Amino acid sequence: MSCIIYRPAAEADAGRIAEIYNYYVINSEATYAEEETPAAEMAEFIRDVQERECLPWLVAEESGRITGFAYASKYRARAAYRWDCELTIYLDAAATAKGVGSQFMKLLIETAKELGYVNVFSKVNVPNPGSEALHRRFNFEAVGVEKATGYKHGKWLDLRIYQKRINASFNEPEEPKRVWREAFERINR
Repeated sequence: MSCIIYRPAAEADAGRIAEIYNYYVINSEATYAEEETPAAEMAEFIRDVQERECLPWLVAEESGRITGFAYASKYRARAAYRWDCELTIYLDAAATAKGVGSQFMKLLIETAKELGYVNVFSKVNVPNPGSEALHRRFNFEAVGVEKATGYKHGKWLDLRIYQKRINASFNEPEEPKRVWREAFERINR
């Protein structure tokens, strides 16, 4: 039995991350993208999340091979949303149902909480039994459905929005910290 390592994504991981993501672009409705993402574009996206947004982008690695990735990103661009972030998880098709998604969810939530975020959100194309069960397991609340919001593979798609409050501060919260690597390292010891 091999050990799964969770670590920050590096630019060198972009090719494998793009490979995992592009599987879903072509074969599912988990993403509404219709064109594959090149590795160079994925590397820019990773850098943007980690450096500009100061949020975690992580990979799971087993026996030297990346088996999934997860990241937090700003939920909305307007300043008043700065205490909210959106969580995204993608796994290699062979790595599902092994606890990798659950560990990613735990790491992202705990890191966002330590940084001072108040809410985490996820958007899930429905039906998606595995992802829906993951969100229920982590006590996310389904707060809405965008009906027929995307069209892919010859059908209209609904998108369920999940929300979880991770910090209870409502009275003038402090600005979220911009030190995600340090927070992740403390949590992932």
